[in-house]
Amino acid sequence: MQTMRVLFATLCAAALAATPARANAPSPLARGEVTFRHHANGLQHPAYAAHRTQTCAPAHEGDLRQRLVDLAAQEWARFGYPLSQRADARALRAVFPELARAKTPPYVEHDPLMLQAIGGYWAALSGVASGDVADTGGQEIAAANALWADYAGQYRANPGWRTPWSAAFISWLMCEAGAEGFRRSWAHRDYVDAAIAAGDGQAAHPYRAYDADRAPRVGDLLCSGRAGYRPNGVAGRRAAPVDEAEMHCDLVVARDAATGLILAIGGNVDNAVSLVPYRLTYIGGAYRVRSVCRGEKICADERLFAVLALDAPASEAALARAPALAARPPQPPPRFR
Repeated sequence: MQTMRVLFATLCAAALAATPARANAPSPLARGEVTFRHHANGLQHPAYAAHRTQTCAPAHEGDLRQRLVDLAAQEWARFGYPLSQRADARALRAVFPELARAKTPPYVEHDPLMLQAIGGYWAALSGVASGDVADTGGQEIAAANALWADYAGQYRANPGWRTPWSAAFISWLMCEAGAEGFRRSWAHRDYVDAAIAAGDGQAAHPYRAYDADRAPRVGDLLCSGRAGYRPNGVAGRRAAPVDEAEMHCDLVVARDAATGLILAIGGNVDNAVSLVPYRLTYIGGAYRVRSVCRGEKICADERLFAVLALDAPASEAALARAPALAARPPQPPPRFR
């Protein structure tokens, strides 16, 4: 517990500092930009344009786990350090008073700055095929632009991105961190299946899939079924790879062996990049990673079924060392509300 207290004290005190962020950190804002157009009704509406060249960072020596933490923390900071709504914020703050300002973020999905950041996540899928779509990122960006123009005409509002972007966020992280061979996709199931195949020795992939009965390391992914999809562990997914299965995965950024507390960061969690709590429990004579909900209770709708383990050397990767937590990333002023 003391270790986690020190980690959070360092992390959150630094997170609220006002010194400039590291300039060379990869940013989704550099992948494209939001401009504004005038509808016939006089209302401005946004349009996102990706830059023509979209590449990923090459694999290189160094701590891949720390790079993933750094990038995830950078985006968490960009959204204002929000906690997942399922987290018991009061209980967390009772243990970690430094979390007092980690709450409702000042930026939400439909804010122009966030539209541009999320557009950058989608742009990391430019030219990437998913299913029968040859250019996943390009198609999604075009569809969103059409939706925003339509909403400006009918509702004088902006609904944010049309498609859930949590897998696009993970794909962007892996692209910018140089996780060579990661199966980028708009759907979590594609890279989960690739990790299962890698674990079976059938394909090359930087992650291998295991049941959620092992302690994850920083840089691993925690994956759940969504919308009624509840596979019976990795074996259940392997036996019945449902084509339209809905999933969600979060990146592990911190853990405390003494308490079993695990912290992860995920995209499109309450329409933001948010911090999500998990816990390594011991139930029925076996370990299991479980979601944590209000009152430190196990979530009633628990659907976590897999830990994707990163095939990279174990390290001392730490959330407290993430540059974005020592200084907020620069936030250009919104051009439109």
